[in-house]
Amino acid sequence: MFQFASFSVDPCERVVFHNGTRLSLTPKVFETLLCFVRNPGRVLTKDELLKQIWPDTFVEEVNLAVNISTLRKALGENSQNRYIATVPGRGYQFVAEVARSLMWKHEKATASSKTGPYHRELSGIYRLPSGKLAPKASLDLYFQSCLFSSSP
Repeated sequence: MFQFASFSVDPCERVVFHNGTRLSLTPKVFETLLCFVRNPGRVLTKDELLKQIWPDTFVEEVNLAVNISTLRKALGENSQNRYIATVPGRGYQFVAEVARSLMWKHEKATASSKTGPYHRELSGIYRLPSGKLAPKASLDLYFQSCLFSSSP
């Protein structure tokens, strides 16, 4: 889970919340946001962003500009709230302070009890958002892949 300002980004569930309200983002705009929150403060070149958002696909830079514009609107950027800075001749930089956290519910999972995205079984087996069961070691890898990978 990534948090900045009044936003929460869950890369595993691929959702964004603003003050608890879910925002609707297209998959590529969400992927753009993930690139930024995974690299706060770092200038990301246009080429780097294009490769991460559209791997193995050729797209024009205008697609990236449209994604970033859409993302800025979704985040409600204005003169007081800036999250994405344009660095002329270099790329873009996410300027908001980002906190990372691992969050999941420690409740016994049953077929009828799915109150949160992650449930802990008494036996040390966890139920993933997909409904599949996994041992704790697998869950740790699952969280790491969600937080730190460049693809879902």
